[in-house]
Amino acid sequence: MNKFFKYFSLTTFLILSFILLNGCQNGKVFKDFKHNTPLIKEDIQKKGSTEIEKTVKMGPQPIEGDIVKLGKRKQISSENQKTIF
Repeated sequence: MNKFFKYFSLTTFLILSFILLNGCQNGKVFKDFKHNTPLIKEDIQKKGSTEIEKTVKMGPQPIEGDIVKLGKRKQISSENQKTIF
């Protein structure tokens, strides 16, 4: 009987304290978002196109100068050659 009363009082104490503490919790109040100005104030497309132009200018440039063009490649024949062992 003593053991039963001990566990019963402990569980009731925990349940009541849980209920009491949840009742004291402050509720979160959600307010409407009132904002008329845009969050991104710059034009991203214009800024991006200027950045792309910069990277193209910094990219690899063709070399101009004394360039000797090589002659045509030799024509590869498609004849089968017979080898004798």
